[in-house]
Amino acid sequence: MIFLCIMMVVFYGFLIKSEVPYLALFKKSKVSTMRLYFKQTRYFNLKFQVLMVVLMSAVILLVGLLFYLPWSYIIMLLVFVLCCYPVFLLWVLSHQYYGAEFEQLTAFLQHFLAHFKTNQKVLLSLVESQQYVSGKLLTLVQAAIAALETHGDAGQALNGIVAAYPHFIVHNVQSWITAAEVHGVADCKEAFELLEDDIDDWIEDTHLNMMTLHQTKSKVLVLAGVALLIALFNQVMLGGVLDLEVNTLYNQVMFMFLLMELTTVLMVYRYLKGSWIIKGECLWKKSS
Repeated sequence: MIFLCIMMVVFYGFLIKSEVPYLALFKKSKVSTMRLYFKQTRYFNLKFQVLMVVLMSAVILLVGLLFYLPWSYIIMLLVFVLCCYPVFLLWVLSHQYYGAEFEQLTAFLQHFLAHFKTNQKVLLSLVESQQYVSGKLLTLVQAAIAALETHGDAGQALNGIVAAYPHFIVHNVQSWITAAEVHGVADCKEAFELLEDDIDDWIEDTHLNMMTLHQTKSKVLVLAGVALLIALFNQVMLGGVLDLEVNTLYNQVMFMFLLMELTTVLMVYRYLKGSWIIKGECLWKKSS
């Protein structure tokens, strides 16, 4: 049992270290609890999370009793779930955050180009488009407006947005705006239509990619459920020839199996936590 406890602690340690640097937890002036969750209060409902913890604890307790696990093993599984739940929640919130960020960015680009096509003024287009954004992107748009009012260079004013979202389409919008300022919108009409098509294709491809990831997640969860059912049927057959409640080998094997099941369910959400802006389509590595 001591060895199993050590394994759980080591796994949890690596899990936390991969998401939050240990030193950051002690620097309250730089990293707060809310910042660890991307300040996503609109996605975080405390009552719902408490209900989820209670339901998960009840499920773990029920499964442990069905497999005749000793209380010490059941408690270890409960501790593992309760310790890993904040990390799991961080991944879910991260996925929602990046999804909202992507939708906001593409909506901003579409409205910005539509307004610019009508009024042919970068400053006015930015002002009219800022109503469709919030948070980080709103700050960048307001900074671009301030920079444009100061020096009047549209390409330079959009540098902050391009630096934060280095996707090639965002860079192409900046380049087109700069060219339109010099040569006029009429001479860049074909490029404008291509940009609109690129943004539409970008949205469609990203949604298809996310759909594929969610389908993969669902398949893994179904397989984990099937494995649990098979183990339960095998346990029923073993119960006819063994006293499972006092069989140490059976208890250890089932504990490891359930631990691997929980780890599988946990890790499948890890692959959904990344930015919706694919790094391979960026001009440099940083995205979002």
